[in-house]
Amino acid sequence: MCASDSRNRAAVPGKAAAFCAVLFLFAISSCTGMEGPEKDVEGVFTIVECTRVLEYTPAPGQFIGSDNSVLTPGQACTYAEDRLRAGQFVSLGAFGGYIVTEFDRALAPGSYIAIWGNASETSSEPGIIYHMHDSNGNGIPDEEWTEVEGSLHGTDEEESGYAVTYFKPTDSGEDIRWKDSHGKEGCIERNAYHPESSWYPAWIEGDSYTLAGVKLESRARDESGNGTYWVSPSYGSGYADNFNDEEKEFRTRVNDAFGRVVVPRNSVIFRVDGPVSFIKVQTAVNDCCGWIGEISTEVCGILGIEVAELE
Repeated sequence: MCASDSRNRAAVPGKAAAFCAVLFLFAISSCTGMEGPEKDVEGVFTIVECTRVLEYTPAPGQFIGSDNSVLTPGQACTYAEDRLRAGQFVSLGAFGGYIVTEFDRALAPGSYIAIWGNASETSSEPGIIYHMHDSNGNGIPDEEWTEVEGSLHGTDEEESGYAVTYFKPTDSGEDIRWKDSHGKEGCIERNAYHPESSWYPAWIEGDSYTLAGVKLESRARDESGNGTYWVSPSYGSGYADNFNDEEKEFRTRVNDAFGRVVVPRNSVIFRVDGPVSFIKVQTAVNDCCGWIGEISTEVCGILGIEVAELE
């Protein structure tokens, strides 16, 4: 299935609001597990998991051909779902690659959503986040997506409606050609660390496919000047798989208050006004970091956190 491109806008809370939100989280011991439920003096909290994968359509990339048994869209969803349930990252590949997941049940209005990847201070691979409610009750994300507005929304570093067409290689081991909506052409160049026969998703039919979405201007740079040391610094806040100093600070304060890890490392947390059934995350940058490979958003986990006030 393909989700609609139409979207509303939802703002990411500021530091103070985000800090208050985290006080309502369950204890999460790591990227792969959590303790709970937990209750503090201010509320009763319920975790709603979001590991059911409805669609997994990555762009080509170095992790996409790692399992050569994935040959159909259904097998691709199962592959991604199994990895999320095991606490392993799911790579979305280069620009435009995306995953659509469903909560075990619809989140109540006023809930918080946490999404985390494997970013670090020198390695951010931001993904745009969308959410949707299943208003018509058909179990399919066929209504209007709401985009979470990150720090670069409305700036010159963001472009809506950008698209890239990827061309299926004809021979094993070939780089993957692409052409974008501005007429620019390039390749996803293979590296020695991932020698799979193809980085192109085997379950995509036809000789090419096009992915469209919101593009962020790349911040990746070669600090060595000779191609040996690449960095991709933070893009601010409001993006999946993106390092954020402010989020790190409030995570530390909250974890210290609880005496253990409460918030997963590399989380982005935002509040939703209405009910939410589905989440979509999509790679937002079209660039390559030399020998490290393409910038590709990774998703390690998604959680919904409901908060019920005490009477």
